Formats: sequence, C-alpha cells, structure tokens
Amino acid sequence: MDIYIKIEHGHFKTKTIPKFERKCANGHFISTTSNFNYCPECGIEFKEYNKKCKEDYKKLKKEIDEENLTTHKIFKAEALDYCGILGHKKAEQAFLMAWDRGHSSGLTSVVNELEDLASLMS
Repeated sequence: MDIYIKIEHGHFKTKTIPKFERKCANGHFISTTSNFNYCPECGIEFKEYNKKCKEDYKKLKKEIDEENLTTHKIFKAEALDYCGILGHKKAEQAFLMAWDRGHSSGLTSVVNELEDLASLMS
C-alpha cells in the first residue's frame, strides 16, 4: 500500500494524552488551581484518591508515549523505504531535516520533503 494512502487512512496517527483532572471519590471535579484537601461539594478528603489518580495518569502517559514512539519509528522506516533511501548513510539526517521542515503541516509534507532530499542523495 502506498504511504500516502496509509497516511490518509490514519495508519500513523498518534494518540494524545488526556488532561489530568483532580476529583474526589464521588467523581466531583476540583479546580486544578484550588488547594483544598477536601471536596467542597461533599466534604470527602481526596488527598489519597488524588495521589492514585496522578499515578494512573503517569502510567497512562508512559503507555501512550511508548505507543507513539513505536508509531513514529514505523512511519520513519516506511517513509525512508518509500523514498528509496532506507539503509543510506545519510538517511537519518535526511529524515530529521524533512521532519523539521514538514511535520507541522502533516505527515504527507514530511514525505514530500524527504522525497526532495532523496532525489539529491541519489
């Protein structure tokens, strides 16, 4: 399958990390700027519950970061292969340049930039 079709169908889509929210055991959300040690709505102390939520959030963030890194590595390998420079001694540098120039416009732009650089390398 062509890399542009894979990009269009979301094969290289990364996940975003959800925002951390403080809440009590009853599920009431607490402002992240407040320094309360209890829920203003129900009066339950949420210090330990909040600690558990932070631990769960860090675990989730680590899992998502690892999955995104794997997705990025797969994209990189397929893009280098598509451009015919996989294994070339300057492939890593070319990919980094293409990424810097194109990633803010999307993965298609990265591949376009990489194709331009690959044509100079052959």
